[in-house]
Amino acid sequence: MKIHLLSAACLFTILLLVSLVWLKNKNDAPAFPEEFTFNNLVEYKNGDVCQDSNYTSDFIACYNIKYYEVLGTSKSEIIRQLYTEDPAPNWGSATTELKGKEDSDCSIAVKTVINLPKHKSLGKLSADLKHDWQAMINALTMHEINHHKIATKVAWDEFRDGCPNVSKAIEKFNDLNKAYDRETLNGYYEGVKF
Repeated sequence: MKIHLLSAACLFTILLLVSLVWLKNKNDAPAFPEEFTFNNLVEYKNGDVCQDSNYTSDFIACYNIKYYEVLGTSKSEIIRQLYTEDPAPNWGSATTELKGKEDSDCSIAVKTVINLPKHKSLGKLSADLKHDWQAMINALTMHEINHHKIATKVAWDEFRDGCPNVSKAIEKFNDLNKAYDRETLNGYYEGVKF
């Protein structure tokens, strides 16, 4: 009976020590957060585009903002130029590339190019028109960045799960992206109106 109690006490002590070592190592290991935060997004502006050579880690998300010029000084001129000067003719656009390697070589990169209008003659606008322009451009900028955030969130979830199916993640992003535009009427309900 004493031998069994002594063996049980030794076994308990060993399990306790192993558990403590495991907990210490677990706490020292870098943890992947459950939810991705956007504080560490890399932004490349004005021609310094996110390029494949910039994909140096297992997970990266970056966006580049490119501008097209608007010069109109009346509301009708500005609206006409928003439709004719934008490469996508949608006033603004976000083109996202989500790519990655699956399974043991798990890595994912999200690269978004955002096209936005930039007014080159703001000083020539009336105070009301300038206010309307600024409100629209702020809402449009956030709307297009939100497209990038959707892709980043989907990519992060895939990366956190070990990249089991990157192509399915791309499909999910495309579906969520379309749903976002439907729900916001391409940003109109968020203030993208002029």
